[in-house]
Amino acid sequence: MKPSSLLPVFHSTQNPHAHRVLSTSHKFSVCFVWALAGLSLLSGCDNISHEPNSGTAKEVTSILGEVQQKVDAMKTAQDAMIDTQKQQVTNDQKTMQLVSDSVYGAQYTNQQNPQQNEHTALVDKNLSSAAKSLPPASAEGQRQAIENLQLALSKSESDRAILEARFNQLNTEAEQLRGQAAALKEQVDQRQSKLDDASHQLDDKVGKLKDADATIRIKAAESEEARRQAQQEAAQHTRLRAATVFMVLGGLFIAGAVIATFLHVPGVLWPGIAAGAGMFGLGWAITYVEDLLQNPWFRYGLGGVALGSLGIGGWILYRAYATRRKSALDAKISTNMIGAVQDVRNDDTKTGTKVFAAIKPYLEEWHVDANGNPDHNLMDEIEKRLVAMNLKNPSFTHA
Repeated sequence: MKPSSLLPVFHSTQNPHAHRVLSTSHKFSVCFVWALAGLSLLSGCDNISHEPNSGTAKEVTSILGEVQQKVDAMKTAQDAMIDTQKQQVTNDQKTMQLVSDSVYGAQYTNQQNPQQNEHTALVDKNLSSAAKSLPPASAEGQRQAIENLQLALSKSESDRAILEARFNQLNTEAEQLRGQAAALKEQVDQRQSKLDDASHQLDDKVGKLKDADATIRIKAAESEEARRQAQQEAAQHTRLRAATVFMVLGGLFIAGAVIATFLHVPGVLWPGIAAGAGMFGLGWAITYVEDLLQNPWFRYGLGGVALGSLGIGGWILYRAYATRRKSALDAKISTNMIGAVQDVRNDDTKTGTKVFAAIKPYLEEWHVDANGNPDHNLMDEIEKRLVAMNLKNPSFTHA
């Protein structure tokens, strides 16, 4: 029996599908990255509704669920493929070990041939080359090689029967390994097909998720632009309101200062005009300068100007009140003095005394115009007040 008859078909452990199975693991990370990106954008986009009927949200949620299903299916297919490949590796290792033991037996038998010649030398070289690509022969294989040679050289029929049975067993084992290798190869092809289908379906779902992600990003950008425009419009409205308030207050300050000056309130005209002009100019400037109200320093400056203007306004009001009070007191003092002097004159008329005559020169000295002449306008006003107080003596005439 030739040793070559014991060599079954050998399948290398370098499985052509192995790298394809390993490469599919990258699809898991790709899928989860897109899933996380979709969830983060979905949760961060304010203008995308999270209601069940929201188109984008519902689509992304559905795709994420489908992606998870495809990931699970792909993981199951990958686990099955890895299990089959492990069986292939085990079968290939048994096959290689069987071949290694057979090669060792053939080489040992050839070396023990007492008739060495060119043929035996060539066979030894071929077997040595084959042995170098195989794992070392097992201890059991080495033992059986020695026993097989002894059985082959034996003249006993029983020994020859034992040897024949051993080789029949080896052939049966080799056929079984060959059959298992073929079955495992077919199983690998089937599972690889399922894995490819799951991979394509996952690619399709990831593509849809990318499209949904792009839609979400576009809507997020539109939402951000709308929010920015709304902020700009709100800032513009605030700026216009602030400018209007400052300009109106400035005009009121100027008008108040002019009116107070007209009412003889001293020292308020120029401070009021300055404060009003400052507030009016500041309000006018606000309408032309963009985004000043967004700066803290400008807001603090406006607050300072407002407080200063209010302080000046309060000061103007105080001066107006003080002037009003002084005018009221002056009027009261003047009326009381006129009444008292008239009482003196009336008493002189009744009693014949001359008290008024004694103070008359002093009164005339205080009741003259800028040129030192008697102030007839002032005298007429005194006459009117005396009549109003019912103190006028009918016999009284200008002295």
